[in-house]
Amino acid sequence: MPLRAAIYAQGTQDPVLELKATDVSYGAIPGSRFSTTPPTGAKVTELNPPTGVDAQGKPTHVTGVADVQKHLDFQLKAPAELAGLPRRSVSLVQVGETKGALTTYGQGFGAILVFQIKADGSEPAIGGGRDGLTLPQVNIDGATGQELATALGTLLKFESGGISYLVAGSVPPVAAENAARGLR
Repeated sequence: MPLRAAIYAQGTQDPVLELKATDVSYGAIPGSRFSTTPPTGAKVTELNPPTGVDAQGKPTHVTGVADVQKHLDFQLKAPAELAGLPRRSVSLVQVGETKGALTTYGQGFGAILVFQIKADGSEPAIGGGRDGLTLPQVNIDGATGQELATALGTLLKFESGGISYLVAGSVPPVAAENAARGLR
């Protein structure tokens, strides 16, 4: 059993994320160990896949481009390939009462996730400036986006044609930006 696991960013000698076990014991783990409480004032958005019911009364998740599109009030953008990665899945998700889509491209650590939902103007930009945090802006073929790039991956948000997109992955900024451009 390994007692240490670490993730290194390309070109660095120090780990970006490291987990070491110095004392191992066995036993039941209480559920409270896995619960978290967000900091005061944090905005929490819960994504839930909407479920339907099949002919046998079992809950189902809506997946696939055509089936997801039937539930959206905007045109879904889910090309077969994005930034050189093949589309793996499309799922209907729900934020409060609003339905959106989550599309996965590629697999494993190099995968890119695209979340899209109809823009309503009330969502603050990533970083939003409210708390003094300002993220770098990027041009996505005429649309201004905000980008959070770290050694572990990139998160990019932009709006285009009345749709709000969030592109995320354990990929360098150029890959996330190319993916975003493929959605315009």
